Amino acid sequence: MLSLPSYNADENLRRIRIEKGNKFLLVEGPFDLPLYESLYISSCDYVGVTNTREVLFGGGKRNILNWLDAKKVPNAVIVLDMDFDGGMYTSEEDNIFELSKYSIENYFFDTKVVSPLLSNIFKVHLDDIENQLRLDGLFSMWSEKLVELIPILFYYQKEFDGDKTKWNNVFLCNNGCHSLCNEQISSFKDKLLDEMNISESTCRDYMESKLSSECCSVSFPGKLLFESFYRYLKSTCNDTKSKSFSLITNPNALKLQLAPNLIKSDELRLLMTKVVSIQ
Repeated sequence: MLSLPSYNADENLRRIRIEKGNKFLLVEGPFDLPLYESLYISSCDYVGVTNTREVLFGGGKRNILNWLDAKKVPNAVIVLDMDFDGGMYTSEEDNIFELSKYSIENYFFDTKVVSPLLSNIFKVHLDDIENQLRLDGLFSMWSEKLVELIPILFYYQKEFDGDKTKWNNVFLCNNGCHSLCNEQISSFKDKLLDEMNISESTCRDYMESKLSSECCSVSFPGKLLFESFYRYLKSTCNDTKSKSFSLITNPNALKLQLAPNLIKSDELRLLMTKVVSIQ
């Protein structure tokens, strides 16, 4: 049995304050930690710098920003999700970086990230997969199905300031396929509107005044789309070769398989190159 260390967010933030001689990379949540640690190590190798920072999580964006208000932290570099905030985070030390997609999960929705896995499954050249795998149809379906939900989530987070962790695991798929379900989406919308006690038109008008339209693969919470993404890849692979996806039994297993390939995302690699350049 392994004896593994366990620290909560407050303990991690306290460490950064106390251990002034050490350097840290601070990310939002515990799921982010292994992803960013792998990204940071790969990015250091890519740029040719020494790995100098320990990756810690800070318990979410709000907790981290409240903590930052109290005191400067020159020994930490911070990476935050974009969410619906886009470009709001700056610091005098230039040590805050922001994703260009809603969350780290959204970077999985990339042909370059997926292709190495499929190349291994089918035992073909990587170029053969990259030249044939098409995700645009999936993204178009997401955008079509979610066009009425995005304004409500946007209002919920930006104006109502609701707790988004309450719906991180909401199920939006149709039974048995990757397509998003109108009934599931409608039920989710109604719950949010009831909680906020406002109309759908209010949310839509509010978002139109503040946010331009973007592809849902970029601007919609990736956690809520990952089941659909998993089912799409499973169907595509099994249609190509029977049972070829059988060892990847659920969305979490897919994340584990794809996590080492996140560095292949051009946008994410560019951001992490900037992060590791701060010494």
